[in-house]
Amino acid sequence: MPIITIDGQIGSGGREICLMAATALGAEYYDQAIIEQAAHRLGATVQAVEEKHSVPVRARDRVARFLTNFLEKSAAAGAAGDPFLGPTGIELLLTRTYPEASTPTITRAQELDDKRFIEVHRAVLRDIAGTGNAVILGRGSVVELQGWPGALHVDTVAPFEQRVKRTMERLKMDATTAEKHARDTEAARLAYFRKYFKVDANDPSLYHMVFNTAQLPLDFLANLVVEAARKMQTLKT
Repeated sequence: MPIITIDGQIGSGGREICLMAATALGAEYYDQAIIEQAAHRLGATVQAVEEKHSVPVRARDRVARFLTNFLEKSAAAGAAGDPFLGPTGIELLLTRTYPEASTPTITRAQELDDKRFIEVHRAVLRDIAGTGNAVILGRGSVVELQGWPGALHVDTVAPFEQRVKRTMERLKMDATTAEKHARDTEAARLAYFRKYFKVDANDPSLYHMVFNTAQLPLDFLANLVVEAARKMQTLKT
């Protein structure tokens, strides 16, 4: 069964392609659930983990993280009580897109130790890939699952004007707000890839396929992804 990662600029249609491909393949679709599971393992709020993905890192945040009590908390709890090492599985992923964490202990993104954060995030993505039937939107999955047997990696791009229009429609924003949101989100995405993976998110060599969604209908592109994913499975075997 296929593993597909789709990344790209906000408003470039990656989310829509993900959903259509997942439906056609009968695969599970993952996006916010990845953050939710990482938050559960870290003992943090979803908001705190989300901030790690969406807010460009500032120098003062590094100082704040140095003062965090997260590692101290983990050491005091021991391995058995550690939210990363404790027994958690893919079955704990919920279907809701943005639920509140049940027992939050960390509430600010800068309190999360970077190394710890990325270890947990990697474990969550590999849990998902291990199910063998998933379509994953963003969250660095293209990097974390590079070389994963049979995985297909897709990137989506589009002209800024079109991305703003899609953002306005999907998030019900006015033009000015959508333009700022598109710029800020893309800047954060690029910063996230540079910080945690030391790569350019727009580097085409990370992907098997790069789609300019201004050129072709999204359902057509989703069909291409489905066929390519099926082909990848035959190559794997």
